[in-house]
Amino acid sequence: MSNILFLYDCQSDKGALYGGNWQPALPLTSLKNERLDRKTRSVDLNPASTLMCIDLPSPLDMRALALGPSNLSINYSRRVRAWSDSERTDLVHDSGWGGGAPQAPFNSLNWTDAAFWDGVLQWDDEERGLWLIYILDAPVFAQYWTIEIDDSSNPAGYIEFGRLFMGRHWQPSLNYTYSNNGLSFQDNSVKASTLAGNQTTWRRVNPRVFQCAFDYLPDTELYREAYRFQRSIGFDRQVFVIPDPEDTEFIQRRAFLSRASRMDALSQAVLDHGSTGYEFREVL
Repeated sequence: MSNILFLYDCQSDKGALYGGNWQPALPLTSLKNERLDRKTRSVDLNPASTLMCIDLPSPLDMRALALGPSNLSINYSRRVRAWSDSERTDLVHDSGWGGGAPQAPFNSLNWTDAAFWDGVLQWDDEERGLWLIYILDAPVFAQYWTIEIDDSSNPAGYIEFGRLFMGRHWQPSLNYTYSNNGLSFQDNSVKASTLAGNQTTWRRVNPRVFQCAFDYLPDTELYREAYRFQRSIGFDRQVFVIPDPEDTEFIQRRAFLSRASRMDALSQAVLDHGSTGYEFREVL
């Protein structure tokens, strides 16, 4: 298990997006819109059509990026590259082509499971599309990025995304505590009572909610990183929460785009160490 990772202060919103072949009515610039229903959609499935170039406003230590929600199939593959120059001649990172779908750990499935042989898990949440979540082994300092996607077997004949999130990150030096944390769903249904006392309920997508607490962060980190994080996100700006970057099996269920719905005080717990906590509500 790896320490939780927060992505915030989305810098791709301030940069330039171009490349590929995207439908004019659903352009790449839609990825800058915080509303996930403003989609960008490719013209076809040609890999030359489904790439995007991102020029950030300035070089940034990139730890992870998120692109979605999408209609990607579980068989898609992706390649992420970064350069230090705008001509894209000085390559500083190349992920190579790799699958992005959820993967079960080796020897963790029963032989009767459909994913037993290749470990590629079916996505069974019809209310949410897959996110392309790419996590780097270590931060890469770069300004110019390209994301290439190959999903040639997608039955829709195109791929589409709602949001690109490339921003600053904070990965606390100590992970959240085993107590006072949890992933839950918030009731978002509409209910009405009849005169007879019966109740009718209309289902809507219930947003995920994740809460976590940190008991003994060093004061220098608490008042530097945590303070900067809380001041920046407020209760209005988006945060992409990745509770465990190493969890390839359940990352699609545990990681999501959100806003803070609660931020605890930065409090002094013991000598030279403090505590804080958060609650994040999924953006739908």
